[in-house]
Amino acid sequence: MTTFRLKIADHPVEFRLPSDKLLESMQDRYGGFLTTEKPSTVFDVSFSEHAAAPVDIGVIEAFFGGKDVRYCRNDLLVTMDEELREGKVRMRENLLTLDALLRIFYSILLIRTGGLLLHAASVGLDGAGALFIGKPERGKSELSEMVQGEHLTDELSPVRPSDHNFLVYGSPFWGLFATGGINAGLPAKAALFLFRDRKTRIEPAARRVLLQSLLRCVLNFSKESGVAERVVQNCVAFLEAVPSARLLTPPAPELWPLVRAFIDRQET
Repeated sequence: MTTFRLKIADHPVEFRLPSDKLLESMQDRYGGFLTTEKPSTVFDVSFSEHAAAPVDIGVIEAFFGGKDVRYCRNDLLVTMDEELREGKVRMRENLLTLDALLRIFYSILLIRTGGLLLHAASVGLDGAGALFIGKPERGKSELSEMVQGEHLTDELSPVRPSDHNFLVYGSPFWGLFATGGINAGLPAKAALFLFRDRKTRIEPAARRVLLQSLLRCVLNFSKESGVAERVVQNCVAFLEAVPSARLLTPPAPELWPLVRAFIDRQET
C-alpha cells in the first residue's frame, strides 16, 4: 500500500493506494499542496480492472443531502460516511480521474461546512484575497497571466467562513493557466463578477443580481432540494460578508489599480 497526503482549504486528506504507479504524477500535480498533517479524511482506493481503457466519463451524480454520501461517474465510485471521514473509492488508474475525485469531494465538503467551491480566479493583494468570479470564457485565466499579486488559482476557488468573514484559498484545480497557486487562505475582501467589455471599470449591482450570478458559479453536482437550499444559504452569507461588484474588462492590466482601490474603500 502507498499513502499520499495533501491539504486544500485547510482540510488534509490521505489516499491509500494499492500501488505506486500514480505517485510520481500525483507529486508533480499537487506538489504545492502536500502535507504531513494528520488527515481529516482518508480514501481507501482500489483500481478498476480495465484501468487503462478509454471511457466516456458520463454524467456525475452526487448524493450528500442526508446520511447517504456518495458520488460517481463512469470511471469513479466513491462512498463515504456521513461525517466525510472515510471514503471507499473504486476508480480508473489515471490522474484525471483522481483529480475529479478531489474536485467533487471538496465541492461537497465546502457546501456542508458553509463554504463554496467557485468558478473563480483568485489572487492575494497585500494580504487581502480577491475573487474574480465567472463561468468559462469570462477571462479568468487571462487575468491570472497578468496577475499583480499572489496567484491562488485561475479556475476553482475554495471559500470557507471564518470569524464573520470568508477565507479564499489557493487550489491545484487550474484551468488554462495550468499551474496551481500558493497553498494559503486569505481574508476575502473583494468578490468581483467578471464581464467582458472594451472599457475596464467596476460597477455596483443589486444583491439579487449578484446572488443569481454567484449561484451559477457554484460547483455543485447534487440535485437534492436540501443541498440546493444550503447552497443558497451559503451564497447569501458570502455576499453579506464579502464586498461584491461587477468588473467589466477585456481583461486588461489597468484593472489592478481599480481592484486595489475597491478593497481600500471597504477598509476605510
